[in-house]
Amino acid sequence: MRFRSVVIALTLLAATAFAAPAPAWEEVVGLRFEERGDTRGLLLALDRQAAHLAKSPGTAVRIGNSRVTHRQLLHGVRTLQRLVMEYPDPTALSDQVNAHFRVYRTSHPERAGKAHFTAYYDSVLEASPVRTGAFQYPLYARPGDLAEKNGRSWRKVGEALVPYHTRREIEEGGALAGRGLEIAWVADYVELHYLHIQGSGRLHFPDGSVKTAHFSGTNGYPFQSAAKLMIDAGLTSGGYLAVKQWMREHLDVATPYFWRNSRFIFFRLSDEEPSGAAGIPLTPGRTIATDKSIYPSGAIAFVRYSAPVIDDAGKVTSTVMTSRFVTDNDTGVAIVGPGRADLYVGTGAKAEMLAGATNTFGEMYYLIPR
Repeated sequence: MRFRSVVIALTLLAATAFAAPAPAWEEVVGLRFEERGDTRGLLLALDRQAAHLAKSPGTAVRIGNSRVTHRQLLHGVRTLQRLVMEYPDPTALSDQVNAHFRVYRTSHPERAGKAHFTAYYDSVLEASPVRTGAFQYPLYARPGDLAEKNGRSWRKVGEALVPYHTRREIEEGGALAGRGLEIAWVADYVELHYLHIQGSGRLHFPDGSVKTAHFSGTNGYPFQSAAKLMIDAGLTSGGYLAVKQWMREHLDVATPYFWRNSRFIFFRLSDEEPSGAAGIPLTPGRTIATDKSIYPSGAIAFVRYSAPVIDDAGKVTSTVMTSRFVTDNDTGVAIVGPGRADLYVGTGAKAEMLAGATNTFGEMYYLIPR
């Protein structure tokens, strides 16, 4: 399972006057579906969603006040695939979607009819399979004494379960050293910290090979944004990239704040693509992360919001309305409550800049096949 924080921890929305609260779920009729994304990416995302749903067709989940099975959701996925291919005309496609699906708007508690959107990405780090002069910071595999009970991770000591080692105990105190758990070493400590936040990323090794670092467990502590702690302390300000650069330039000052985020992530390496909490490969622009106590993995949604347009320096030059069908199959520790979604935007520097600039309100709808 992937856990991630959101770049909103770095650049909060300015205070605005909120409209009256709206119901978390509201059925709507006659919505205009304007699909503005890449069709190939949509069909790929739907194929990945279908493969997941087909594994457990009898599983039942809730969407709003409706109880639906994976079999029903799979039918919806296959229906949308067929409609997208058969109706290239936008108006005809919208009419057909309304005919085949019930549509529910989901809202943020403080914004009537609106949902809050941020974005996330996969880090890319230079790595080494062994510790060298430049590569001093390890990624750890899941330890054998890590146990899970009551939805939390613990450390097994004989027959007892005790709180696991904190980030500081692991990084400063060497609590896991000498156990052969190091699966890779990286040179950039700040980027490693953000890999822990994002939950997965790509590692480039000196021999030219590339591996995906997948989430493999956590030490069980709640997430706390080190960046927000630094901003609140008046140490740094500015946008996402500016804050990261300040951290690198003042690592001795920043490190104790990183340690105040006691949460620590363990990884596994593979040749597979990055995947979400349900084990479904992520599709850029087509995967969202939501609160899984509200929104089930395997659902189809439709989103509409103003997305930032950025230049090569990461500066926002304008915004453009984006509206598209997405698949819901990921989650994150900072993605909490109704009307809250994090859109996966891909891998690498450009994706990171886009994720750092995305923080807005728009609309989000869930589709249930009739």
